Amino acid sequence: MNCLDCLTGQHLDVLAVGVCVDCGAAMCLEHAYIEVVHRTTVVPLNRVVQVEPPARLLTCMTCAAARQAAGVASTHQGRLPHGR
Repeated sequence: MNCLDCLTGQHLDVLAVGVCVDCGAAMCLEHAYIEVVHRTTVVPLNRVVQVEPPARLLTCMTCAAARQAAGVASTHQGRLPHGR
């Protein structure tokens, strides 16, 4: 499978390393956006506790920009755009 963004940019031979959780597009490392998401659970006495280890959320750069514009990504901690 090849990266959709690379295919549209005429770099036809770049292999994909993952699939966007929002739109399903295949992406290479250059076009991937990886967020560290801290999941929570409710334990007795209605206490909210973070679950370890943190999860990864892999999106394409287009969906990452849309999430940030909508304010969705602001609820996650430790955003890590690849290579930055």
